[in-house]
Amino acid sequence: MHPDQLGLVGEIGINHDGNIDTAMRLIEALSREEVGSVKLQYRSLSRSYGETSASGIELGDEIVGSELARTHLTSTQFVQLRNYAQKMKLRCGVSFFTAEDIQDFGNEIHSFDFFKVPSVELENVDLIDQLLRLDRLVLISTGGHSEAAVSLAFGRIEGFENWLPMHAVMNYPTATHNAKLGYIRYLAEKWKRPVGYSSHDVDWEVCLIAAMSGASVVERHVTHNHSARGLDHSSSSEPTEMGKLSQLLADLPLLASGYHRRASNQGEKANVQNLGRSYYSRLVIPEGRPIMKSDFDYRSPRIGYGPTDMQSVWGNPLEVTIPKGRAVSDQFVKSAPPVSRELIEWADNLRVGIPVRPGDFHELQKVLPLRTLEFHLSFGDIERGLDAKDYPKDRNYSIHLPDYATPTELLDPFNEDDGLANLSLKILATTRDFAEALQDVSQQVVPVVGSFSVVHSSLPEFYTRQRELVEIWKSKGATLLHQWLPPYAWYFGGSVPLSVFNTQEAAKVCADMQIPLCLDSAHLAMSLTAEGGKPGDFVKIVGDYVAHAHLAGSSGIDSEGVALRDADAYSVSTVELVIALNCNKILERWQGHLVGGQGFIEDLQYLHYRFR
Repeated sequence: MHPDQLGLVGEIGINHDGNIDTAMRLIEALSREEVGSVKLQYRSLSRSYGETSASGIELGDEIVGSELARTHLTSTQFVQLRNYAQKMKLRCGVSFFTAEDIQDFGNEIHSFDFFKVPSVELENVDLIDQLLRLDRLVLISTGGHSEAAVSLAFGRIEGFENWLPMHAVMNYPTATHNAKLGYIRYLAEKWKRPVGYSSHDVDWEVCLIAAMSGASVVERHVTHNHSARGLDHSSSSEPTEMGKLSQLLADLPLLASGYHRRASNQGEKANVQNLGRSYYSRLVIPEGRPIMKSDFDYRSPRIGYGPTDMQSVWGNPLEVTIPKGRAVSDQFVKSAPPVSRELIEWADNLRVGIPVRPGDFHELQKVLPLRTLEFHLSFGDIERGLDAKDYPKDRNYSIHLPDYATPTELLDPFNEDDGLANLSLKILATTRDFAEALQDVSQQVVPVVGSFSVVHSSLPEFYTRQRELVEIWKSKGATLLHQWLPPYAWYFGGSVPLSVFNTQEAAKVCADMQIPLCLDSAHLAMSLTAEGGKPGDFVKIVGDYVAHAHLAGSSGIDSEGVALRDADAYSVSTVELVIALNCNKILERWQGHLVGGQGFIEDLQYLHYRFR
């Protein structure tokens, strides 16, 4: 099939919500609209998420794993949908995430019209090779990967004719400034073949601009209802007002950027972790034993080595014993010097600490025995239960509320939906109980930090409710702090604009209403970058109400949690401001806990070098 025959592809994905009748109605809608092609996503649940998804150590896999289970359809049902789509005169394709899943279709696999390799499987050599041998057009997405990874994957198969590179951004939804449609031209010129675009944009009209930029195939998720519960509905298509087109054209310079080597943004990196795969040990593998493929499973989430990383370590001896079910990472294959006592004492004296999860607390304490610690909780941690007696008493504790109440909904105690509001209030109450129990253990105040961002009516009413919440907690002997927020937050893998706790006007409101704050250096840098202003001026307004702080690097208006050594100038100035505050300061390096806390160690060493 020539790419031009494929044209616009309606991606059903998981928007059928696990109901085959819903999927058929979506197929009918695509046929009525003369879209021409439809694509499905197939996963065998037994080959998707591994043992770590039940451990609660990683936040993202609780969200994604539960949604995949909820929306699962069998291979037999997929064949029914393909037959129905072809009966409705639609070309039908399917995405696979692992080569073994192809076998579930037997000879029926040859009746699909095209195939897709999703972004997270760009490095999956077995999957790509098997699909190419089926002699159908294979769409291969590039989202979330560096230019080096893209070049390695495509260079290997350049001699095949039946594949097409797809520009994709792994944010759900993708904000305007992250679309980077210029990369379509870059791919076309580099690989001398047609290029497609896989859209996760808020506005379907972006697809028009992608086509203007050279996309021969445009793939777009479809849904009956943007507001339906589920991860993909918000970035899927329904008819919208033509007036949006004017706005998109005004944003064309941002949309068309990206004509350069690929760099993954933070949301993509999170989605590569949540949706991608690492190699996990099937058993306890002792130190010194050669690293053999037969000892490992390739499973989600991707918190360790993927296929490319493993190429350089197969056959090498392990430096450290790997427990059963652990992902291969640097800490097991490379020797690392212990953290110096001087660094720990310096951090303790400055009250600089790290975030921990209930599941990795003790392991991180072995590597970084710091006194200042912040529990970052998920809704899964709340469900599993929390016991303060599991933790030592001589620590400075704080707690970060979960951002999510469910896999698809933000924590929101003021929602008009009583179900979500009550669930959020239950999470708040359980967290408060945990804080009070930790206070009894440590004999110190344990503040609880929350990111509240959902506005239901007016801004004055929003801030009044937040202030009332603070007073309710205070009356119960607990301390609730509102976190300073960024202009864009990485919620559900997409860059979502926020309108509260992130402007100079919001700073004045917080001061007037005496709302106690957790000051996040990265969020402050990003909000100042977006709005303008100086960090010192901000602190003059709210300084008396900052009771806690987060330390992290940032770049631009939506890249947070970057290594402090890589932070931009705005971010460096806010780090200098926060490090001088007389309060507990928690490092917020994204994924700093992985590989034995290596990210936290690097940021501590940077701070020690700069500020000792």
